Amino acid sequence: MKIALVQFETKIGQDFFEISKRVINFIKRAKNKNCSLICFPEEFWFGPLDYYPKIKKEEIVNKTTPQIIKFFQEQAKNYSINIIPGSFIVKKNNHYFNQAFVINKKGKIVLTHKKQKLVPFGFEGGNVTPGKNDLKVVKIDEIKIGVLICRELFYPYLFRELREKGAEIILIP
Repeated sequence: MKIALVQFETKIGQDFFEISKRVINFIKRAKNKNCSLICFPEEFWFGPLDYYPKIKKEEIVNKTTPQIIKFFQEQAKNYSINIIPGSFIVKKNNHYFNQAFVINKKGKIVLTHKKQKLVPFGFEGGNVTPGKNDLKVVKIDEIKIGVLICRELFYPYLFRELREKGAEIILIP
């Protein structure tokens, strides 16, 4: 399996269309290099929500993030490539979660992971609910992968649990 790992310059308040063009360029480059999976970084689309007023945060979480996930599902289908679109703050039952997704090349979300080990400050520290012990592994192109987010890399037992579940590769947006 050939994997593209994207380092993405994040700017606060960028235009949706401009970011989507940059994302598509990364996807095209990965596809042209015969990658079967591309992984974007945590919260790269907006940057930390700390920098936005409350009304904009709600618009991002309730309206824009679902559009972005659909956008990535469409790109996965269009380019026949598996995508981990980083992570996004999502809202479910009045709780915010920092959540990563694995989207297969048919555009289907085949794995979700809610960050368990949160940063103890900023928007995440004061507003985001940690995920429960819901580590999952999914097979992509005959390779079993798991996903962790950011500071979860400091917790070896999370890696151990994913390995026990069969993960051969663990990606950390």
